Amino acid sequence: MISAMATAHCSSGSAGASLSAPIFLLAVCVGFYFWDIKTNPVVMIVFLWGVWHGMMQTYGFGRIYDAKTGSFAALTRRLDFATCGIWFAAGVILSPARMTDTLEGFYGCGLPFISPGGIHALQQTLLFAAVAVSILWLANYGRMWVAGTRQNPVKLALFITSVAFWWYCNNGVANILAGIALFEVFHDVQYLSWFGFTTVTGSRKTARSVGSCDSFSVAADP
Repeated sequence: MISAMATAHCSSGSAGASLSAPIFLLAVCVGFYFWDIKTNPVVMIVFLWGVWHGMMQTYGFGRIYDAKTGSFAALTRRLDFATCGIWFAAGVILSPARMTDTLEGFYGCGLPFISPGGIHALQQTLLFAAVAVSILWLANYGRMWVAGTRQNPVKLALFITSVAFWWYCNNGVANILAGIALFEVFHDVQYLSWFGFTTVTGSRKTARSVGSCDSFSVAADP
């Protein structure tokens, strides 16, 4: 996975965790490589992690944008989480190609067979739930807009573009891991854009504050 995030420093504890994580991952990958089964479970682990990671990234960015406008309502947070979760799941389960890849991977790992009727019922239930949650989300968005406690419009654009691109990654990209990697790149562009914008905005605010202090010092100096 591509990661564009970095920290300025790390403590000894976090450094130890950073070193142990790749060692653990390497051990797991080597162990599964020599495990005599039809499908390497690492592929499915990476895929499931990619689904969860992409969903939580989108939800987290949405909450950050809302925080900038002072929108902290508990109902809004729950609806944001439900909307991201159900549409990211729908992008996989309602995609014929990706659902086929996922089921083949699970069956290769030894999971029990699911009947076509059960899969169809799952897809129909998920589609109904996704539409219902979306209606609730839009109703809450409109209600808060009228009440004057508006959610950030950028969050709405974020959710729409992220879910749309997630659907493309699952329906337009044949390889299951390539689709996950492509969405990770998409998220990295989002992250770097947001980080660059906030950094520039913060620098300008700091510069204005310093300029105001200098002006005050000059005016106050006899």
